[in-house]
Amino acid sequence: MSDVTVPTVAHALAVTRFDALTQLGTTTSTNDVALALVTEQGSAHVVVTAEQQTAGRGRLGRRWVHRDTPGGTPSSLAVTATLAAPKHATMVPFAAGLAVYDTLAAFGVKPGLKWPNDLLLDGKKVVGILVERAPVAGHDLIVVGAGFNLDWRGIAREPDELWTSLGEQTQQPVDAAVLLARYLIALDGWLDALDSDQGQTGLLATYRTRCVTLGQPVTVTLASGRTATGIAQAISERGELELLDNGTLVTVTSGDVWHDLDGPNLPG
Repeated sequence: MSDVTVPTVAHALAVTRFDALTQLGTTTSTNDVALALVTEQGSAHVVVTAEQQTAGRGRLGRRWVHRDTPGGTPSSLAVTATLAAPKHATMVPFAAGLAVYDTLAAFGVKPGLKWPNDLLLDGKKVVGILVERAPVAGHDLIVVGAGFNLDWRGIAREPDELWTSLGEQTQQPVDAAVLLARYLIALDGWLDALDSDQGQTGLLATYRTRCVTLGQPVTVTLASGRTATGIAQAISERGELELLDNGTLVTVTSGDVWHDLDGPNLPG
């Protein structure tokens, strides 16, 4: 478990906007705990981590729950960070995705971003991100939750469960304190970009170079329930995914996205 007394974590807190860290073994949802702490402490910039969640949330209302398997207990780390909404608040999911990308790359792997903000290693999901927005204790608050699969070596999965972990990709134990410190520093840096128009433009430009969805044949289940299939063409200035479906350009604001190589069991 990461410890604020570890120099790398203490340094990350000292050089970023985040001024409080709460570390838990097991909790319901780190996002919920973080919201409660903002109310109690009055600070808009708190961080909560947990090794296990019993009522974690994913995108589109999905549950994110730790589970034991015949191979043991997966090593994971849920990290939630809160912040006051920046100028370009709708771009926070992309900033979070880039921060996770930088964090993983620092361990020597080659991640890819699946629109809007899932992180893949070797075509398999390794980190999921959920961003929520709410007025809390007088703050226009953004809550950024990220679930890191740290080390699942020896953990049994079904053939269609396209999940991996950082430890599996590096074949090395993962230092959770180092990962947490790198993530908080990277997140703080990318969030800084969202305070200006120029920074937001640069952030999206970097995101496009790291997004493995672009140029891929994809299937998208839209919020309306309709399915669109085509080639992912571009990401708009508002962060929308644009794909060509039988000659028609479809703009996707939100929805489930599957790459052909991912298959329909990897939720977006």
